[in-house]
Amino acid sequence: MSLLNEAQRTGWGARHRFVVHTPYGVLEFGELYDIGFWPSTGGEYRLCVLPKGSTGLPEGDVWVNLLLFVRNDPGWFLTVANWRVPGGEWNLGPVPGNERGREREPCTATH
Repeated sequence: MSLLNEAQRTGWGARHRFVVHTPYGVLEFGELYDIGFWPSTGGEYRLCVLPKGSTGLPEGDVWVNLLLFVRNDPGWFLTVANWRVPGGEWNLGPVPGNERGREREPCTATH
């Protein structure tokens, strides 16, 4: 049994990436601290929802937790995510276009 559907399993097996469709747009999981997001309103953002090195979990467990979080409440995921345009500086969430914002600490990841 897998939490991923057939297309997601194929993507993970071929590229170590998989796509999750949400009511807000498409997420691409595959690189922690730099999750791809293409909102249904257009554009592209890179997302970070984890403070660097903070989980203490194996990477596979982190992806499972993120997948379950997105499936359960994608709006809140986009509220707590820090974001940037590709090549830009990190910004505190919420991701533009998501109105459920709150204040948090910025992502400390570096690339």
